[in-house]
Amino acid sequence: VPKITLENLVITQNATVGLYAWAAGHNFRQLTLSDNGMMGAGANVATGMKLTNSLITGNNTERFKRAPVSGGVKITKSTDVVISGNVFANNLTSGLWFDDSAYNVTITRNVVRNNGEHGIEFEASNKGVIADNRISGNGNTGLVIYDAGDLEVWNNTFQGNTRTISFLQDQRRQVNASLTSKIPWVMRSVNVRNNVFSYGGGGCPVLSQDMTNKWSGNDFGITLDSNVYHRASSTSPSNFICWANGSAGTKSFK
Repeated sequence: VPKITLENLVITQNATVGLYAWAAGHNFRQLTLSDNGMMGAGANVATGMKLTNSLITGNNTERFKRAPVSGGVKITKSTDVVISGNVFANNLTSGLWFDDSAYNVTITRNVVRNNGEHGIEFEASNKGVIADNRISGNGNTGLVIYDAGDLEVWNNTFQGNTRTISFLQDQRRQVNASLTSKIPWVMRSVNVRNNVFSYGGGGCPVLSQDMTNKWSGNDFGITLDSNVYHRASSTSPSNFICWANGSAGTKSFK
């Protein structure tokens, strides 16, 4: 059934998933998705879905593995999705995760804090805006961009994440022939501008890495411009960035 509106609901303490959605045009607002056993919410083939002004907290209480799915919210095979004005906090694994050919996603004005793994993951997908979010204190990486491209990352504040941002590529390519040009699962055209990066304690706070050890950092199509970089002291972390370096793996820059 398309175009379902859910609002002002508390969905809590379910054994696996609190809320799962299919079909187009859903509007989810002012929800509390908390303390569910595997995941707060998920969606698949949910064109035009909106999740706004909601609290997603404390999910994965049953300690499911991070992958293939767990944590706050995971959305797959969905286009034109808007995630705005939410709080993703204290989920045992990742806060917000797009995967498996999501397209044209808007992630704005969210607070993503103190999740056990990544704050936001954008994986095997293409095209989106990630802007004006506060991403802090996440146990692994604040923002992971993985086999994905055509992204605008603007005006976000990253603070105290173990790693600030990762750009990753591996051997995977789009398996659906009709989507090869639209969503190729290839890192390309990622513009990262006007953000504040206040580094956490990781050795490579900004990382580009090709898992096949073939690409160099410049092959990723990343532009970093007009960002502010801050670290706790003149020696920690010692690296400014670690960049893909072909067969040598990565090269660190102080």
